[in-house]
Amino acid sequence: KSELEAVRAQCSDLKQSLFEDEAEKEKLRKQISQLKSEIKKKGDALTSIEKRFRDTSGRNQLSDGSDKVKGNCLGNFYNFIYEEGKGAPEQNCGAGEQSRGSKSEFYFT
Repeated sequence: KSELEAVRAQCSDLKQSLFEDEAEKEKLRKQISQLKSEIKKKGDALTSIEKRFRDTSGRNQLSDGSDKVKGNCLGNFYNFIYEEGKGAPEQNCGAGEQSRGSKSEFYFT
């Protein structure tokens, strides 16, 4: 009899544990959904800012075509900032990085 009671108690404990795990999974699903929503909002805001920048750049185009270089450099600089300083901007836009002491400065070639 005591063996049967022990198995029933173990079964009850497992059911409770399963219930708690399912509740935790649902909580995490909701968090994921909220984070995805936040990411989408930030992405939409970024797209809007980029569009406004392109519109402004289009109105301020320079006749020598340097607006394309400026746009590439800005995009690379944005990527640098967005990646939280994981690396310097790519140098295919005519920009370089020069280190002086503890801070880096960007220059255009």
